[in-house]
Amino acid sequence: MAIGTSHPLKIVFKNLRVRQLDVAAYCGVSISSMTQFLNGYRTADAALESKMQAYANQKRREAQAQGEVAGDE
Repeated sequence: MAIGTSHPLKIVFKNLRVRQLDVAAYCGVSISSMTQFLNGYRTADAALESKMQAYANQKRREAQAQGEVAGDE
C-alpha cells in the first residue's frame, strides 16, 4: 500500500459498521495511530496488519452469523 492511499480494510470496517475506536482497541494501538494507518498517512507493520485482518475476519463471521450483508471491497 502506498502512502497517501486509504487502507483497503478501511472500507471493509465501514461496511461492517466497525468503529476505528474498536479496531484500535483490538490491535492495541491509539485511535490516532489507527486513523493514520487506515487513512494512508502511515504504514502498519506486518504484525499490526495481521491483527487488523484477523479482526476484520472475526467481524465478517459475526455479521454472517447474524444474517447481515457484509462487503469485502
